[in-house]
Amino acid sequence: MTMQFNPSPLGVGQIIEFVSDTDCVSESRKREWLSVLQSNPSEEQVHEICQLLFQQLEFGSAKIECSDEGDNLGAEISQLDAEIEVMNNEIEPFTLDSKIPEGGLAPDRVFDRPVEPTSLPEGLKDNGPPPPPPGQQVSESDGFDSSDIAALRAVGDYRFGDIFRELPIEPVVIPKHPLTKFDESGFLERLRCSLSLTASEKYRLIASIPQLSQYQIDSLISILNEEVKVSSSHSPKNLLGLLTLELSRASEWMLVVQRFMSDAKATATPETVQATS
Repeated sequence: MTMQFNPSPLGVGQIIEFVSDTDCVSESRKREWLSVLQSNPSEEQVHEICQLLFQQLEFGSAKIECSDEGDNLGAEISQLDAEIEVMNNEIEPFTLDSKIPEGGLAPDRVFDRPVEPTSLPEGLKDNGPPPPPPGQQVSESDGFDSSDIAALRAVGDYRFGDIFRELPIEPVVIPKHPLTKFDESGFLERLRCSLSLTASEKYRLIASIPQLSQYQIDSLISILNEEVKVSSSHSPKNLLGLLTLELSRASEWMLVVQRFMSDAKATATPETVQATS
């Protein structure tokens, strides 16, 4: 059974507005995405569109065209993969072990492909109200069903983001970005909470910031904000699935943190080591 959810309380309308306004995708792709988003989309579809939006922001003017026959997204991404592989087959992969180049990483090297959107366990529906605050007692008269209530008992006070908020962002250093101005701490807090991005993608995204325009960084922050809002608004019956995903992404975020901690140790002088000891 495919998961469905009500777009209204989850802010999917804001994603629709962003897709309508952006100039980073072709008109045919906009029509396809809007058709999906306006038709009670599944969790997988929303995550896939968010991931593709991330990609298109980085590809800039390179737009993926969609045929009138409505070719599926997987086939289009596979075709794009093949074209990019031909151009980049001699470029060394940029991984967590790679050093951020001076001037930043080329934006078109940020994302892993093919896209494999993060999803909740199959069979769970998401058409109920969002979880109540921790400690608040609820019943079916409040709009929650028996599965919601059972899940709330199982997870206790856990809500999406509780684990992420305990993780550090301070060791992560965003490269200098003379083209843009934004709240770096706020950006890292939202990036840390992303379920749709892998550790490598988050690291590469940070590395690409020096080459992003103000429009791209503003749009990126908007998408990250919306992803956090959506993840926080899933009905209680999905909290166990969210807990599993959050634990996985939290461990991956610590790989990013450890990467920057290693850089800091490698560049530390005797004076800075003594000052922090």
